[in-house]
Amino acid sequence: MADSCFWSTFNNGTCELLSISRTEINNLTLIANNGGLPTYQMVRADDSSCIKYYVDGLEYAYARTICKRDGGELLRIDSQSKQDRMVRILKTVFYVTVDVTVQGTKENSTGNWLFDDGTLMNYFKWNANQPSNGPPELYLYLNANDNWKWNDIGLEKKTFLCEIRA
Repeated sequence: MADSCFWSTFNNGTCELLSISRTEINNLTLIANNGGLPTYQMVRADDSSCIKYYVDGLEYAYARTICKRDGGELLRIDSQSKQDRMVRILKTVFYVTVDVTVQGTKENSTGNWLFDDGTLMNYFKWNANQPSNGPPELYLYLNANDNWKWNDIGLEKKTFLCEIRA
């Protein structure tokens, strides 16, 4: 098993998991704007998944669609250990300094937070005074300026993380 992984979408629309070494991924050039095409980096988070970071900001629904297209889902943070692992990856692997959308939607009728499959969320890492529960704020993002604690968000475009089971 390679210590990192990389997904590539080919012209026929299929995604293939390719083996790539830590040295090779460290030497990849990340393009900030790729003519409107999604640009990303990816690393193996653990033995069971890869984390794909998209630098192009999208609204939650579109980000979720891109992750599903790639055979995964928006990153699901369900424990302190996963939160810590993602913070480490964001800071020391991807060198991200902007906010990042992750999985989680607020159900309007109950105010409960749910994962995309309908599972009730029971782990949170809210920023101070969050969630602010503004009417359009139904999604989650990690706040880069406050040690990656969580904020709720409306339809703003943010970079995002996909999780793909390896």
